[in-house]
Amino acid sequence: MDQVIYMNVKTNDLSPGHVVTMWYVAFNNPELCSDGECGEDDVFNPNAVGSFILNDDGSPPMNRAEWDATNLSLLRADGLIVSNDGTAEFRGHLPVGDVTEAIAGPGLLDAKKAEVHAVPRDHMEPTPDLLNAMLNSMNADCGEVFPNDPCIDPQFAVFKPMK
Repeated sequence: MDQVIYMNVKTNDLSPGHVVTMWYVAFNNPELCSDGECGEDDVFNPNAVGSFILNDDGSPPMNRAEWDATNLSLLRADGLIVSNDGTAEFRGHLPVGDVTEAIAGPGLLDAKKAEVHAVPRDHMEPTPDLLNAMLNSMNADCGEVFPNDPCIDPQFAVFKPMK
C-alpha cells in the first residue's frame, strides 16, 4: 500500500515452545545496496572472502556506510511462542515514518520502494520473569556479548520493492 506494509509470514522448522521475535530490516534505498543485492554485507563489514571482520570483543562492526546509503532501519514486527509442531505465523504492519518499534534508523520511508527482510530471532525457551521482554526485544535472555548466544536468527524472508 502507499503508506504501510503488511507482513504475514508462516514458517516451520522452528523449535517448539521457544520464544521468537520477528524483525524488519528495511533497506529504504535498496538500489544502493552493495553488489546490487541487499544482504548481510550491507549490515556488517565482511572481508574479501565474505567472512565478517570482527571487533576485539568478537562482534561484527556495523557497515555504517551502507546503513547510511540504504537508509537502513531495524524494527520489531512481532513476537510469539512457537507452537508444538514447530510452526509459527508472524504478522505485522509498518506505517511510513513510524519508529515506535525501531532499534535503529529512520523507519520505513517509502512503502513501495523499500526492500524489507523479515528475520526471526529465537530467544530459546521462555524464562518466566523475562517473558514479556523476550517477546518484545531483540536480546532479552540472550548473551550480552556478540553473538548473543544462545539466541539465533534461524531463517529470513526477503520482500522486494514493488515494481
